[in-house]
Amino acid sequence: FWIEGDIRADALSGDRDQSTTASFSVAVGAGNRLHDELDHPQVGVVRISDGTQSWIYLTSTNQYVRKDGADPIDLSKPNPNGGMLPVLLMNLRGMATDVDSVRVLADDRVPFDGEDRPCAVVDVKYKPPVGAPAGAPPAAWRRFWLDMHRDLVLQHRTTTTTHGADGASLEQTETFRYTRIALNQPIEPSLFTFVPPAGANQVQQFGRGGAIDLSGQTAGDFTLPDLAGRQHSLKDLRGKVVMLDFWATWCGPCRMQMPLVDKLAQEMKEKGLVVFAVNQGESSETARRFFERNKYSTTALLDQKAEVGRRYKVSGIPTLVIIDREGKIAAHYVGLHNEEALRQGLKKAGL
Repeated sequence: FWIEGDIRADALSGDRDQSTTASFSVAVGAGNRLHDELDHPQVGVVRISDGTQSWIYLTSTNQYVRKDGADPIDLSKPNPNGGMLPVLLMNLRGMATDVDSVRVLADDRVPFDGEDRPCAVVDVKYKPPVGAPAGAPPAAWRRFWLDMHRDLVLQHRTTTTTHGADGASLEQTETFRYTRIALNQPIEPSLFTFVPPAGANQVQQFGRGGAIDLSGQTAGDFTLPDLAGRQHSLKDLRGKVVMLDFWATWCGPCRMQMPLVDKLAQEMKEKGLVVFAVNQGESSETARRFFERNKYSTTALLDQKAEVGRRYKVSGIPTLVIIDREGKIAAHYVGLHNEEALRQGLKKAGL
């Protein structure tokens, strides 16, 4: 298949309205061939495999890594290597699972393939996830636009409303609109071939040249809610080592980094390590579904206005900040890093 579209994220708080738009292209062919591309204003990522070798390219740094072989593509299992493919699967595969109620709205039209397609429109409310703590926010309503001609989802939207510690409300909306849906059709072979852009550098691991290094500075305090609405403040964790992982579900390198972050969080929990996966700008429902699908146990915090991210000079994700027991930043990493590097940073913090 070959699916393309765009994503619009809107955040409304009082009279402040912020919006970002990204586009994506995902193609899957026989023999583990893959084209997975996200064009986002913060981090653009391209993942390509021709079945015998694979590449990942970051537009923000104009860097790429290459490896022999191709990861097996199993659409029935979560993909820990990130990209837009698992995002699409997460959004579409479970649309009819754990449904609590449905309401049918007036028909609408959605632009697709050069025409306005008539669509049935439904709102779906889902049951709370199994094991959700008492007081957890209810699952969000999701709206689907269903093509009456092909019985395909042409657009879907998730809207969530949360309240901060000051009582102010924040309404977030994510809209996926599909512009190409080609199923069981021949795919252009060039999609599965990587041609390095002009000036691109091949590297062993990603980094960001000239990135700000906050090591040695005092970590700024913050208070953010987790997925259940509980508030967490950095100042309450003095005497523990804290690792902040700034991430988003659409970010391929973030998805690649997350299993290692979760592993270290569980391994070093008894030694005094506290890990927060600080989501940047996405709704609680989006982050919750991602964590549930991948069975991560790290505490996810919602930095929905990216204010904490700006305080920590996050210009690209993933960004990891390791804070020692005295509240000083011991290590600051931008981009994807291996286990040895993160363990070295934790060692600097006293673990």
